This record gives sequence, C-alpha cells and structure tokens, in this order.
Amino acid sequence: MEKEGVSNVDVVVLRGGWPSARNGGFTTPQLAQTYNRNFVKKFLAKQATPKRPDHYLEGFIFAMFNEEQKPQGVEQNWGLSVFSWG
Repeated sequence: MEKEGVSNVDVVVLRGGWPSARNGGFTTPQLAQTYNRNFVKKFLAKQATPKRPDHYLEGFIFAMFNEEQKPQGVEQNWGLSVFSWG
C-alpha cells in the first residue's frame, strides 16, 4: 500500500493456524496448543511490530471445532476442540 502512496490504512489479514492431526509429528495436539496459546498471548499483549511501533495487531480465532464433515486429511483438524456430531 505504501508503494501506491497510501500509508494511513490499518489493515492486516491473515489466515493462520496449526493443525492438530494428519501430518505426522508436525501436527500434534501439543504443537497446535502451543501455536494457539502464543497467538492469543501475542494479541492480548497488544504488541506492536518493529516497523509500526505505535500500532498493535488484533486477531480472532477462526475455527472453534474440528470439522469432521470435510474430506479426510489435515483440513479437518484446524479447530481448537473436537466435537462429534454423532
């Protein structure tokens, strides 16, 4: 945006996360818990970035539950909790 001469717009959009299963040792509930805990800690602290020390980031949790109805694989396992519809 700055390259286009617009520097006063505060917009950051990111979809991130850490799956809890379906990709071997890289996707465990413990690693997902660490990622999510650090995510929440960062935003609750209202820490700024080095480039913009006078601005802080805001964030939200996208998926509360794993989605069992999605196709088998990593995509099912992005929620914070496991919920069974059955």
